[in-house]
Amino acid sequence: MGETYPGAAELVEALRRLRADSGNPTLERISHALGGRVSAATVSRLFSGRTLPSERVARDVVGALLEMTSRTPGRKSLELREFQGLYAKAKRAQAAARTPRPAPDKPAEGMPVDAARLHEELRGLLRSRGISLARLARYLGMPTSTLSDVLRHRLPSAHVVRSIAEICKVPPRPLLEALAILERAHDDAARAAAPGPAPAARPAPAPGSVPGPRAPVPEEAASPVDVLVRAAVTRPPAEIAALVAGLQAGGQAAFAARIVEEAVRTRGVADVTALALALLAIDPAQPAGPP
Repeated sequence: MGETYPGAAELVEALRRLRADSGNPTLERISHALGGRVSAATVSRLFSGRTLPSERVARDVVGALLEMTSRTPGRKSLELREFQGLYAKAKRAQAAARTPRPAPDKPAEGMPVDAARLHEELRGLLRSRGISLARLARYLGMPTSTLSDVLRHRLPSAHVVRSIAEICKVPPRPLLEALAILERAHDDAARAAAPGPAPAARPAPAPGSVPGPRAPVPEEAASPVDVLVRAAVTRPPAEIAALVAGLQAGGQAAFAARIVEEAVRTRGVADVTALALALLAIDPAQPAGPP
C-alpha cells in the first residue's frame, strides 16, 4: 500500500470521519450517488490518501457523503467550506513537495563557514512565516537587493537579525548569540591575516642552562571603542543623535564620527534618515542631554 500523499493526511482523516457519520457507505454506493461520474476506484484512492484528485471530484464526494447524513442544510454548507479549506491546504503542500529546495549559497571569501548556517536559518524563518524579502526590506527600510546580498553573502548586522526575529515572532537571543560568535571569528581571522611586524628572535639559551616556563602570550582584547560604537548604533536614532551631539560638544568629534559611520553602514535607510533629521534638529548652542 502506498504512503499518504504529503499534506493530505488531515484531509483524509476528515473524509473518513464523514464517511463514518454517513453510515460507512460502500465505495460503489458513493460512486452511484454521484451518478457514476466518479468511479469507485477513484473514491478508493481519495480515501487512501495515495493521490490528490481534482477539486471537483473531492467536492462531489464530500457533497454526496453530506447528503447521506442528517445534518441541517446550514451545517452541510459549513462543512463543505471546511473541506474546501483542507483541500486547498493539501494542494499547497503538494506544490511545495514538488518544488526542489535550493542548495545553500557558498559564503563569500573571508566569511566564516558557519555563516552559511546562520543565513539558512534566517531565510528559513522567513519562509516558514510566509514573509518575502521585499516585505522585510520595506520593514527595514533598505533595498531588496541589498537585503538579499546580506542574507546570502555577508554577516548581517544585529539590527537586521533582531528585526527578523521580531517580525517572525521568535526569541532574538539565540540568533544574536550566534551572530556574536561569528563576528568574533571573523574579526580574529581578519587580525590573523593582517600584516604585522616580524616577531623578535628568541635568544639561544646558555650552554647547560635549563629553559624556564614560557610566559603566557596575552590575547589581543577587543578595542573598547569598537565595543562602545557597536553598542551605540543599536539604540534608536534619536538617542544616537543625542549621544553624537554630546560627544561633539565634549571635544570627542572623532568618536562621534565613528558612531555615525557605523550607523550608516549597519542601519536601514529609514533609520539613517531619522538619525540625520534628529541631528539637524539639535541646536548646537543648546546642551545635547537633558537639563
